Amino acid sequence: LGDSLLVKDGKPNSSVRSAMNAPFLPKGLSASEVGPMMAETIGEHVQRWVGLGKFLVLSRTRELTLHILFRMIGVDITELDQWRHHYEEFMLGGLAFPFKFPGSPAYRAERAQVWLDARLTKIIEDVRQNPIPGKLVSELVHGKNDEGQTLGNQDLIEILWLLCLAGHETTASTMAWILFYLGQDPALWERIVAESLAAPGVPNSPKELRAFPLAEGVFREALRLHPPVAMATRLTTAPYPVGDQMIPAGVQLGIPIYTLSRDPERYPDPDRFDPDRWIRRPEPPGAVETIAFGGGPHFCLGYHVAWMECVQLSVALARGLGPLNKRPKLVGNFPRTIYLPLGHPDTKGTVEIG
Repeated sequence: LGDSLLVKDGKPNSSVRSAMNAPFLPKGLSASEVGPMMAETIGEHVQRWVGLGKFLVLSRTRELTLHILFRMIGVDITELDQWRHHYEEFMLGGLAFPFKFPGSPAYRAERAQVWLDARLTKIIEDVRQNPIPGKLVSELVHGKNDEGQTLGNQDLIEILWLLCLAGHETTASTMAWILFYLGQDPALWERIVAESLAAPGVPNSPKELRAFPLAEGVFREALRLHPPVAMATRLTTAPYPVGDQMIPAGVQLGIPIYTLSRDPERYPDPDRFDPDRWIRRPEPPGAVETIAFGGGPHFCLGYHVAWMECVQLSVALARGLGPLNKRPKLVGNFPRTIYLPLGHPDTKGTVEIG
């Protein structure tokens, strides 16, 4: 995780976040080209899936989210295969392998990071010299913190790494679960098609998402039942009461996201996939309902991006397949959950378009 936002606290955290906030908030996303770019990319991939007929879902959603993230960063589309290869090599660094020698996971990850850091530095320097209005990476490079200062290259590299790490595997997993639920329930699929075709197009901004309450409910329910991160940690900075106990300062606590997401007092019949429970809610989701994105000073800045991506996926599928009388169909049993290193469906989970 380097020295990214996930490990910064206090003033260092708030200083970096203040320089990043604008492009990730609804107003910034509406003003930028992120929404249309994501819709375009999702549409391209949906067309490929239709051509494949049958496909392994998680591998395809991983490819899709990585493509979107690389376009956000400003990677030359002709270099996507090289970036994907080095990114996958870099991810080997997450394995708890204690030795480093040529060919080992740690060695390959370190070599990949050198390659990637050099490319990210070049992108940052190019954007410093030639700002690109409306591009997320340009807004990050030229964003200013509370003290009116732009971020240095190392902070920006850490941010771009975090964007990839937090926005790739997690969103790909949620997208895959969405496909599986739509693929096993024809009645739900027909409702998604009706809602999607009633709108003028795929939503391109957080405001436009409100026209798709069922697609949003599918996203929130898939995330509730299958949070990619099962537990978050926080360090108490002062004594804190929990029930009849007083937790002293300086204690690291585990926040059980998976358990909170299946609390029967908050979610009746908690193990049932019910996207309508979000439509029936009288108020918007609060801190507990969005716990999969963390909370407080470490609340995930990519919340609105992930929300938009997942709703766009359902709508693009429905608008692309509905008029053709086709739909995604789950092949075999509903996939089991793999919990490490992050929660995701079995990689063998398959959907067929027909």
